[in-house]
Amino acid sequence: MRVGVDAREFVRDRRTGIGRYLENFLVHAGRIDPSLEIILFGNQNTSPPPSCEEWPLAIEAERFTLWFDQVQLPRLARRYELDVFLSPYPKIPIRLHCPAVSVINDLISNRPVGCLHPTPWLKHLLYPRWLSLMARAADGILAISETIRAEIINRFKVVPERVFMVHLGVSSHYRPPDPKQARHLREQLCEGREYFFVLSNFKTHKNVESVAAAHLEIEAQTARAFPLVLAGAGAPSERLRALVERGRRAGRIKWAGPVSEENLPLFYGAARAFLLPSLEEGFGLPLLEAMACATPIICSDIPVFHEVAGDTALYVAPLDARAWTEALRHAAAGRDEERADRARSRAQRFSWRSTAEKIIAVLREQSEETETQVNHRSS
Repeated sequence: MRVGVDAREFVRDRRTGIGRYLENFLVHAGRIDPSLEIILFGNQNTSPPPSCEEWPLAIEAERFTLWFDQVQLPRLARRYELDVFLSPYPKIPIRLHCPAVSVINDLISNRPVGCLHPTPWLKHLLYPRWLSLMARAADGILAISETIRAEIINRFKVVPERVFMVHLGVSSHYRPPDPKQARHLREQLCEGREYFFVLSNFKTHKNVESVAAAHLEIEAQTARAFPLVLAGAGAPSERLRALVERGRRAGRIKWAGPVSEENLPLFYGAARAFLLPSLEEGFGLPLLEAMACATPIICSDIPVFHEVAGDTALYVAPLDARAWTEALRHAAAGRDEERADRARSRAQRFSWRSTAEKIIAVLREQSEETETQVNHRSS
């Protein structure tokens, strides 16, 4: 089976969630099925990570994204005689000679105006229609959680048999860190103190303001004993900047900035608890990573987090400031080792190899189904 993959997410010195998804699929695909032929399609900026260099890369200059999507990609697909095409985005080339499978990570940008993002009204008007068109055009859709799968089916009226739930996985290097390394990190960050940890891109739906405000409400002695460490790339809102500055002056909040994936297990494992206050997510990969590091979890009470963490997390209504304050006090009073151990055991159910196996199965099913239809038409 020859598979073409849109690899434009791979850009040098930029690492995204979609890029990690794609990389982990490509790393495992060849080991699972040596007969697979995978060709990566990219533009002048595409630079696959070293782990994916076994797959050939076909590059064409991209001047206009829509033209590349709908003209250049179909041309590449025909040139390389693909059996099936995989897009890590919710978009696909509409006129392909072969079946196309897309990935939908979330539907956050599909919300009504002003719901989660201060996005221009024209984008909110057009994007849902465009996404609906793409969902109906795809031969198969990979949804990263059962929560998102149900929403895709209900919102776009897609035939359920065309939407496949394939959970994300967690890499094997996410595990409890060496205690000496954890102590050293705490000394660097917080003068040796344990801390509450938030990893975010600080978009509106991440709701980091809620936990920052809650931390400013707990008693000064507790807050200084367990500072709040914020990490990640992205531009904080004006309100969050103001909260962080207040917390910094009071010795309550630390700004760690971007953290490499190599160092993330240490940041998770050295924390008293990991906080994930999102209003909405497609899956919540940091939640799974923290679970694998046996870090206690406090997260929003939303369906997808229950799907991932089950009964191993402490759930809080995302916009309930008082509830977040009480949750922080509870975590500061003692570390729930039993719940953290159960979280680590649960995280072992999610592997990137399993994710890749399921993706390959969907791709093969779509390819064989199309081949059967062609044979019927020609007989």
